[in-house]
Amino acid sequence: MTPNKTKPVIENLKRKNILIVEDHPSLADILRRIITAYGARVSYVDSGNKALTQVKRKPPDLILLDLSLPDMDGLEVATRLRQNENTKSVPILLMSASPNKKRECLRSGCNDFILKPFDITELLARISRFMQ
Repeated sequence: MTPNKTKPVIENLKRKNILIVEDHPSLADILRRIITAYGARVSYVDSGNKALTQVKRKPPDLILLDLSLPDMDGLEVATRLRQNENTKSVPILLMSASPNKKRECLRSGCNDFILKPFDITELLARISRFMQ
């Protein structure tokens, strides 16, 4: 990463609360480590129901949401979050290895679609864009 690209990311992520919803613990851990390195506070859950419960208690500033979860897909989670008055404006970035899910993702209320595997610099830039 070049210093010019890094600085806005660092400033935008400091003290932000980000929820990672990912059922693969190793990927969730990698995401957590990267994002916390830029000053964000990260929490992690491994299912859609846990995400909905946690968000109900305290809405985060942004949600990184996996499409394929064990109990419900990310599109259903996003739809439910958009129907709730307290979470309808929380940015949701849906992650999937299926490029053909992008249109469906945006229709369900997600703010952005991140194709797996993703470039770390691109991921941070996309997260940063919603933290302004």
